[in-house]
Amino acid sequence: TKQKRCRGKQKPKQNILMLKVDKYKHLGGYVNENRKLIVEAKHREQKATTAYVGLQALLGSPWVTMNKKKLLVQSMINSRLCLNVHTWSEFANAARSRINSVYMKCWQRIVND
Repeated sequence: TKQKRCRGKQKPKQNILMLKVDKYKHLGGYVNENRKLIVEAKHREQKATTAYVGLQALLGSPWVTMNKKKLLVQSMINSRLCLNVHTWSEFANAARSRINSVYMKCWQRIVND
């Protein structure tokens, strides 16, 4: 684009190009064009599952107390699942089931071993 010299109080015209994207990552969370929370729920599910995989041995260990296991789940899993969830305007069933599945998987691991 060519720029023109400003004379007096005139401002140069700018061509601004904006791209439309399906989802946008902002401050660690995802925002999508139709404001559905499933994209954010999938992202949280992935982060919590990654943390769960690293904790599986500890959660199933008979040498770790139940109290320590609860603290591990609260700090490592729930923090990823529930961070700023109070700001969600709608909590659809699909988003809720994704978050609950990881949460319940952790508690099943603790109780069954």
